[in-house]
Amino acid sequence: MKSIIFIVSILISSLTFAHGRGHHNHENVELKTWTFDDGTSIEGAFSLAKEGKVYIETANHAVVAYPTESLVQEDEDFVQAKIEEVEKLNSMTLTINKKESTSEDTSESSALPVWVYVLLGLIVVLQLMLLLRKSGRKKLTLSASMLVLLGLTATVAACKKKGCTDPLAENYSEKAKKDDGSCTYQFTYSASPNANVISAMEAAFAPYAPHVSYSNDGTTFFVEADAIANHDMMKGITAWIDQFPIYQKMNGSNSWQIPIQPEYSSAGYNIEEHFRKYAIGVAANGIAIFNPFNATGEISADIGELDEFGGHAGTGDDYHYHLPPTHLDGGSSPTIIAYALDGFPVYGSLEPDGTPMQDLDPLYHGHEIDGNFHYHGTTTYPYMVNTFRGMVGIENAQDAPYDQITPQPSTQNFRGNPYGLSGGASSTLIDSCVANGMGNGYTLYYTLNGSDKKMVEYHWVAGPTDTITLNFYHDTQGTLDQTQVWTR
Repeated sequence: MKSIIFIVSILISSLTFAHGRGHHNHENVELKTWTFDDGTSIEGAFSLAKEGKVYIETANHAVVAYPTESLVQEDEDFVQAKIEEVEKLNSMTLTINKKESTSEDTSESSALPVWVYVLLGLIVVLQLMLLLRKSGRKKLTLSASMLVLLGLTATVAACKKKGCTDPLAENYSEKAKKDDGSCTYQFTYSASPNANVISAMEAAFAPYAPHVSYSNDGTTFFVEADAIANHDMMKGITAWIDQFPIYQKMNGSNSWQIPIQPEYSSAGYNIEEHFRKYAIGVAANGIAIFNPFNATGEISADIGELDEFGGHAGTGDDYHYHLPPTHLDGGSSPTIIAYALDGFPVYGSLEPDGTPMQDLDPLYHGHEIDGNFHYHGTTTYPYMVNTFRGMVGIENAQDAPYDQITPQPSTQNFRGNPYGLSGGASSTLIDSCVANGMGNGYTLYYTLNGSDKKMVEYHWVAGPTDTITLNFYHDTQGTLDQTQVWTR
């Protein structure tokens, strides 16, 4: 009986030793709202304060660092109180056992190499064999030794399988343990990202001329576009708001402006909390990319508002996407499919070097590789940008989530409340939107109430003042209901 107790004690000791360090605890984190001097905020839990920075763990277990001095005074005081609490706890722990550390320990610590555990295991086995032989219980020697080895091996294997080290280590690149026991990669970032390569920016937009043109002044990359996509538009929409894709004047001072040298930001502008009514990026084909959330807080793709390419026409009759343009992805070669308005490129399924997409930082939906940060467009939420990694200008910050990134092109709602066609979102299906032979208009075909086939023919004459003509037909045979002529 004493031998069994002795064996169990050794096993418990080995388990405690193996798991005492190196596993970051995500359970029962205390979330709070952190507010910055610029008025922005982020939801997360205090994790560590070190070298003038506070490390905050978000609800999805990503860890981000912010200068402590960027917080409002109340949160700075909170951090200071946490520092004092940790120092006191560490002091108490060291008094009890200098070999142990608390979960808030800021010194370098990691699990010991596997070979150390193996060596310790062999020592334990030899000692156990000697003790059992001396006690005259030779028959238990082999079975007890195997039991110890199995326990030690399982312990080491468990640690190795989880591969979880402290994500707050100075240079972490290992995995951090999540609540469900699985692991997710953690990410590190340079103090400042590399600048965009102008030739790469030009190569991204060049294939979509003449709908897109570009220039730069060494600081800003300007993109001019007419908001006409190089693919079918509107087909398959069921929740239609009676708007049409009409060319836009996104040129001159109303161009897209992409910073050539992006800068990292700690503001934490998240798409769920900001920019629901305006663009967050521009596709390589010149089409605006809006937040996946619409103005009412619903994801447009989930409620039938978008066509097969993830776009629709908005209240300014401007065609734009609410999903990243993954259809622009070259597939076999690395492709920049868009630029977010903070200046960082958006790649498709491949990394810039042509390898498959690596794990994405869930906080941003992107990552930094060799000093180059970029996002990726995916077919699952958050699709393109989760939180903006780069600095952006903000208009109407007090109206969040309806604030706006600036600068960005504006569009004009020149028709006011549109002529009612669909009779309700659930009763309409857009069948197609076919370009005319003049390159200045379309005929949109739609089905009302499952059987009534109708169409709208529209075209424009561009100039300093544009003239837009819309002909509404009762059917597809040419029975005209009414004509509207608008100017802008």
